[in-house]
Amino acid sequence: MGDSRVRDNLFFVLKPTGLTDAKGMDERLRSVLEKVGLGIKGFKMHHELSGGEQQRQSEYVPVKCGG
Repeated sequence: MGDSRVRDNLFFVLKPTGLTDAKGMDERLRSVLEKVGLGIKGFKMHHELSGGEQQRQSEYVPVKCGG
C-alpha cells in the first residue's frame, strides 16, 4: 500500500469495521489522524511521511480505526 495516500490506506482499514457511509468514514478518519498526530497528513503519500509518522500510520492508526 505504499503507492496510496494515507487517507486511502485508512479507508481500506475502516471497511471491515462495518462503517459504510462516506461521511461517517471521513469523520472517523479525521478523528483518528488527530489522535495520532497526523491531522493534516491524510493527503500525503506514505513515502512523504517522516519515519515516525510512517510508524504511527502503520501501527497505531489501524488499531484506533478498528477500536
